[in-house]
Amino acid sequence: MTPVRKGNRMRRKLIPALIAPLACVTVLIAPAAEASAATWHNTGQSFYWFESCDAAGKAGVNTGRWESYFCNGSSAPWADYDLWVWY
Repeated sequence: MTPVRKGNRMRRKLIPALIAPLACVTVLIAPAAEASAATWHNTGQSFYWFESCDAAGKAGVNTGRWESYFCNGSSAPWADYDLWVWY
C-alpha cells in the first residue's frame, strides 16, 4: 500500500468519529430551543405612560391572549414602557 491510500483510510475512519459527537450536540440543542420558547416575549408595543401599559397587559390577561405580563421601563423623562407577556 502507498501512504496516500493509508491516509485515505485513516480519513474515512476519522470523519465518522468526528461527526458522531456532533449528532449528540444536535440532540441536546433541540430541547433547549423548545424550552426557550416558553419565556417572556416582547409584544413590540411601547407606552409613554405606565398606566397605559398596565391597562393593555390586564386586557390581554382578561381576554386570554397571554397568561401574565409586565411593563419594562423607567420613570425617567422621555422613557417608555415595553409590554412583555408570557404565553
